[in-house]
Amino acid sequence: MNVKPAWGPLILGSGFSLSLIILLVILLVWPALVAYLGGHDLPKGQSWVGLISATLTVVGISSYLMIRSLEAVLTQFSNQGVERKGLFRNIVIRWAEVTEASWSQMTKSSRYPISIVLRTDSQCIRITASAYSNPRELLKFIHSHLPTLVRTQQKKTEQV
Repeated sequence: MNVKPAWGPLILGSGFSLSLIILLVILLVWPALVAYLGGHDLPKGQSWVGLISATLTVVGISSYLMIRSLEAVLTQFSNQGVERKGLFRNIVIRWAEVTEASWSQMTKSSRYPISIVLRTDSQCIRITASAYSNPRELLKFIHSHLPTLVRTQQKKTEQV
């Protein structure tokens, strides 16, 4: 199977996230800490509430982007199913257990799905197709391993 993460977007996303955090520290946090430790007031126009809010927002967005980027690296496809390693738990979905598969696209003219959702009775896994070097190959691989009933339901949905 030729489905591997697309390293360019993954590195770009992680680099962008790290750059946001570094920029935040240089522009906001460092001047505030220097002023505070020197016994001075915060730079004009800054407040601790604003500084903390900005820090939490940037760190939250950066963390989300980095986690979404890492999902492709931590997801493995095999003839048995899909496994995603996680910090707190691993998600394992066997092909035979899939009860629903859905694709979402940004526009009707999009060549590839943006995300693929596989569901079982107890678990769900979202796969971002654009994070892989060959989204078409990924889609073919997943479709060929889905149970026949799920493939039939998918064709009915596509025709509507």
